[in-house]
Amino acid sequence: MKFPALISVLFITLFFAACSSDENETEQDIPASSDGDAISQDEDFQENDSDSNQVDEEPDEDEDSAQTDEEPAEPDDESESVTDLSATETANCYIVKTAGKYSFDATVRGNGKRVEGVDFNEENFNPVSAELVWQSDKNSLLDSLEFKSGRIYFTSNGRSGNALIAALDEAGKIIWSWHIWFSGDEISELKTSGGVMVMDRNLGATSLDSESPESHGLLYQWGRKEPFPASPLVSGGTTSTMPVAVYDMEGNEVAIQASSRENGENNNLEYALSHPTTVLSNSSQYSECRDWLRKEFSNPSLWGGTDGEKSLFDPCPATYRVPKIGTFDFFTSSGGYETDIAGFSVYDINSDGVTNENDYKNGWYILLDSTSDSYSYFPAATRYDGSYAMLMGSKVGLWGNYWYADAADEAEDSFVPCGAYALAFQFGEEISASPKAVGGRADAYSIRCVKK
Repeated sequence: MKFPALISVLFITLFFAACSSDENETEQDIPASSDGDAISQDEDFQENDSDSNQVDEEPDEDEDSAQTDEEPAEPDDESESVTDLSATETANCYIVKTAGKYSFDATVRGNGKRVEGVDFNEENFNPVSAELVWQSDKNSLLDSLEFKSGRIYFTSNGRSGNALIAALDEAGKIIWSWHIWFSGDEISELKTSGGVMVMDRNLGATSLDSESPESHGLLYQWGRKEPFPASPLVSGGTTSTMPVAVYDMEGNEVAIQASSRENGENNNLEYALSHPTTVLSNSSQYSECRDWLRKEFSNPSLWGGTDGEKSLFDPCPATYRVPKIGTFDFFTSSGGYETDIAGFSVYDINSDGVTNENDYKNGWYILLDSTSDSYSYFPAATRYDGSYAMLMGSKVGLWGNYWYADAADEAEDSFVPCGAYALAFQFGEEISASPKAVGGRADAYSIRCVKK
């Protein structure tokens, strides 16, 4: 899609256009300016007050998730040191940097904070066992896993990657899950021009190499704590909707599946928590609500928002949270929508004295503070399309989308019903960036955690 040469406004919009049926990826919503000039980012991505365009992907029809039942391992030598990951605070994600024995409190959901509109019956939260839902390494990241006295214990063999561990009730149903981030090295914090301490990588990333898909990290539907694997590639050229493979404890591949597009029967919080490998589609209610939750259950407080504290469903590790809107205003020199690289806060990674398209490396190296040389790599990890609940493989290395904790203002940004704010950028025939875009909450984007 071609666009006017001059676009100076800050808004994005979307319209729906299907691609040919012989491809397994089509195009869905596109960020656009406030004048309605689209900037070829598809699906639910928009800035304020404009017409729409979108990109759809045809889904894989697999409906069942692969799981395995683990027999709890016998406790190891009790005298051996066990690191308590939840000693500082409980969370939905814990970072593990080295080999060793670890445990965390499995009797607390997330950070234990109450979320407005969500009423859990605490008497029903009584886990009795644990299992590995998936891990990113076929040869295993864990040497052991067990549930004992309300805690989950595991042994890391020192490999880097990601894993999802679940707590089960007496019926064998998943009632909560935790992301274990085997980072492989020290995660640094960088200070932005706004004084916010931001991680040097995406949530779940185990590399800072722009040529490695391990720099992508994981992808999240807005308001959910469950991570989904990103693409195995660093750049497009394929219409594949398949993410990088993940495995169970025995090395069998675990399917990441899409929910039904025909109805939203399972689009509720309880189902999402018990099915952490299912990406929930908003297709059945697309025109009226682009949430993965049915419209009557849609909740703008799931990630806390600008005024709220870190929430029960926040996917960031202990002492971190999903950033608030405005955190990434430094991405452009104006803090708003730009279509000229000269308006981006690009770091001269080539050291040639010029900032241009040659500094793009499957994503941008962005200056966090114009008064210093502090910069960070923001990979274009693409996203899961919220309507088809599938990975948009052809846009890897071209589209970057990063969630904020804030749901969109329904009065000001009603053109994306049930939307949320995000940083968005694209590269290719059209180049653009917006630190305040709006996307449907069923989309799954990257997250860059910040210090609380």
